[in-house]
Amino acid sequence: MSTGTVRRAGGAEAPSAVPAPPERAVIPAVDDVRRRFAVSAALTAPVLLLAWVPLLRFPHWAWVALALALPVATWGALPLHRAALAGLRAGSASIDTLASAAVLLAVGASVPALLTGAPGDGSVPLAVLGSSVTELLHLEVAAALTTAVLGTRVLARAAGREGSPAPVEAVPWFVPGVLLLAAAAGGFWAGAGTGRPAALAIALAVLVVACPVALALAEPAAVLAAVRVARWRGTGGLTPAVLGSARRVTSVLVGSGALAAGPRPDAVARLRRLDLDPVLLTADPAEAGEALAARSGIDAVAAGLPPREQVAAVRRLQDAGYVVAVVGGAGDGAVLAAADVGLSLAPDAPDAVRLPSPDLDAAVDVLDLARRTGAVARSGSGWALAVAAPGVALATGGLLHPTAAVAVVALGAAVVAVRSLTGFHGAGGPLPDPWHPSG
Repeated sequence: MSTGTVRRAGGAEAPSAVPAPPERAVIPAVDDVRRRFAVSAALTAPVLLLAWVPLLRFPHWAWVALALALPVATWGALPLHRAALAGLRAGSASIDTLASAAVLLAVGASVPALLTGAPGDGSVPLAVLGSSVTELLHLEVAAALTTAVLGTRVLARAAGREGSPAPVEAVPWFVPGVLLLAAAAGGFWAGAGTGRPAALAIALAVLVVACPVALALAEPAAVLAAVRVARWRGTGGLTPAVLGSARRVTSVLVGSGALAAGPRPDAVARLRRLDLDPVLLTADPAEAGEALAARSGIDAVAAGLPPREQVAAVRRLQDAGYVVAVVGGAGDGAVLAAADVGLSLAPDAPDAVRLPSPDLDAAVDVLDLARRTGAVARSGSGWALAVAAPGVALATGGLLHPTAAVAVVALGAAVVAVRSLTGFHGAGGPLPDPWHPSG
């Protein structure tokens, strides 16, 4: 039985240095978050209209707003409250902690104001200081923030990113720092004589505008946008999970069937610009394989490998910690299925990404798109921070009302969405020898 070898064109062995992949995120079982989000969104819309459009208000409108917002802040936000409580018991905190605290504060401040019979003065203030805050409710804040955080969970699940924290949540002091800042701001302004309702509104505005909703959206929005771009290009079978694997590819094997349309040295050069040095994988004898590799600009060749041994070679690479992409044609179904990312030039491959055209460039397009996803997500995060940072400063100074803070959160989410939709224009050790099992 032929075992095959990996060689540079000209006979030298082919070393390579690629990093080991990070662990994959674990996606919890499907739950009712989507249902809670849909119901919460439907109930929140009229609450926001009543809060932001005074002309729509009617006698006893505030009680109607309470009837609509309370189910959102309790039943809708129940997963957030549970997660916040579990985190508190475990000594950790997350976006759920901030959202739960803000929702509880908003409802807790609104109900007493409603019971006093002062539903509002007909204005929509932008700042706390200088407004008649004692006559204002914050029910729209509780409802809108709950819906926004549930929305991040729905998108994260759709993008296969559930359980992955927003970037700032990885900073241990972020959530405690926001809670401390909100308490300090509220305490300062209470001591400065603004009154208890105004101080609570300032603390609430800090919690709301610092809640990393837009940051939590950046990664799933970029993933979903990349998948949509691939579909626009005619690529089939590229799911968020496969895209996640493609982002972490560290070894590319090119089947001889992928070069059937002719050598593609330009495509090979593009792979190298992605720090991926391809290996030609073929059942042909070494002399024929090296000749094809030389015409294609590929330096390393694994020749003389029948399909079963090609699959075994992929498995050995994976066991060594590499994320393997295989580019193949109609006769490469087994090795494509064995790869972490199978890129098929055949239109009917069931277990692989189906490329829109039968050439190596189309495969490189997919890998390049996957790499760009991370850059787009980081860019979205940067824009989200650029929107939130001034908002935090204004809220701390009493110059951003909680209602306006909700608008800032919405603006940050919109900026991330736009960036995701427009962002796609345009050290390790030596490579192990998977072609020869040890022993």
